[in-house]
Amino acid sequence: MNNGTNETVVLENAVFLGIDEHENSIAVARGKGKEKSVDRTFGTTERDYAKFREWVEQFAQPGTPVYAAYEASQTGPRLARRLQAWGWTCYVIAPHDLPRSPKARRRKCDPEDARRILGALRGHVLAGNELAVCWLPDDQTMDDREIVRERLSLGEKIAAAKNAIHSLCKRYSQKRPQTVGAWTCAHREWLRQLIKAETLKVGARLRLQSLLNQLTVLEQERTTFDKAIVELARQQRHRARCTALRQFRGVGFLVAMTYLVEIGDPRRFQNRRQIGAYWGLIPSSFESGESGERKGHITHQGSPRVRKVLSQAAWVLVRDKAHPLSEWYHRTAALRGSKRAIVGVMRRLAIQMWHRALELTG
Repeated sequence: MNNGTNETVVLENAVFLGIDEHENSIAVARGKGKEKSVDRTFGTTERDYAKFREWVEQFAQPGTPVYAAYEASQTGPRLARRLQAWGWTCYVIAPHDLPRSPKARRRKCDPEDARRILGALRGHVLAGNELAVCWLPDDQTMDDREIVRERLSLGEKIAAAKNAIHSLCKRYSQKRPQTVGAWTCAHREWLRQLIKAETLKVGARLRLQSLLNQLTVLEQERTTFDKAIVELARQQRHRARCTALRQFRGVGFLVAMTYLVEIGDPRRFQNRRQIGAYWGLIPSSFESGESGERKGHITHQGSPRVRKVLSQAAWVLVRDKAHPLSEWYHRTAALRGSKRAIVGVMRRLAIQMWHRALELTG
């Protein structure tokens, strides 16, 4: 009984910080226990962080725990790392997962956001309310992600450049000869000849030349990053798991490494349901009163990068008629449609890849 009482007293005296972080400023709502909060804004220089720490610690009693929370942003986990080094407990909350009233959506200001986060943090620590906390990757995983994410981004930029060239030709009724394959050497030579000819006006020729130049540079960069991903896959920390994942039909270096760097430590997941939910591959659910449960579209939570590469791998897989999942896909597609069937293949593939990565994680 004394332990429980002491713990309650400690939590009632704990200092809670709701933080709204930006690149050059942090808005903080500070409160002790259930007391009314106090707002203040700091910069992000070393001197500002020192003032922030002093402002909090002079308010806390010796030995009193300090809890902080903020929403994940483009600045990464740098603030969480700093606060944890100070001995504070810090939670990074998934963006947009905190409930907002219609009134709060119309009133967007940093102190208001900080107070909202403070309320959610207090509810989690003092009352045990659920809090959507993000997993923080280590520095090496973050650095590995830079390589993989840039390679995926280059693929999207190359596709956009090709679509722009196709649209420009379509606007001016310039059709590729039927004997010329798309984006072959012959196709590119036809485009270069189109620039030299007087069929197109000056503006169209200039833009087509610019798009071709961009495409050439992007493809060169893609080659560089393809080599970087292969080299990354051969590193000791990835070699065994990447090799194992590439045994799955449709999974190459890019798909395997995207999956590995985005999932991080596979041991943080307990079961297959968590994997499906993490990648946003489970249907949304609507259930109210006596109306029963109704399933909607998939939630699209988690990394869209992983869903994209899983989709590419799934389509390769289902074309292999000898594969068990291919048979399942065609049977399900006949009953429920191809979209639902391919999502089911993606979910099953993601779960199988998780099991394989988990087996090889020490």
